[in-house]
Amino acid sequence: MSTASGITPQDISETARAEGGTTKGSMSAQMQSQHTKGLNAIGGASQDQDTTGTTSNTASSISTTSDITPAEQSRLDRERNLQEALDVVQPKMAYDPKSITQEDASLLESREQRAHGIIPKGSVTATARSLADKNAAYGGTDTTT
Repeated sequence: MSTASGITPQDISETARAEGGTTKGSMSAQMQSQHTKGLNAIGGASQDQDTTGTTSNTASSISTTSDITPAEQSRLDRERNLQEALDVVQPKMAYDPKSITQEDASLLESREQRAHGIIPKGSVTATARSLADKNAAYGGTDTTT
């Protein structure tokens, strides 16, 4: 189902896979935001921010969120859950990579697997797993010496 913006959930998923996962500020995150705004519109003109950051008025063709199928809502929820986990773990990866734990990596793996069905090499999730494994091997709390 697409919104007035023309973005479909499949477009978002394919973009996220191409980017190696959804990250804050990425094209797939912006697409998800715009799609969700379209789904949440109550009709009439709504203000949406497009992916270039400009604001435009568009008329929504969706009057309520009840137009979303349960399967589509489930997929949107899985994407949102992944993004929430990324929002917690990514800053740790950027500013204190030695603090990444096995639990952080497992959380991302679980959420990415549920959202996309795969964990691509080089993705944020794969990088978190690598950091967690290194941290555990080099004096992390998960190992004994």
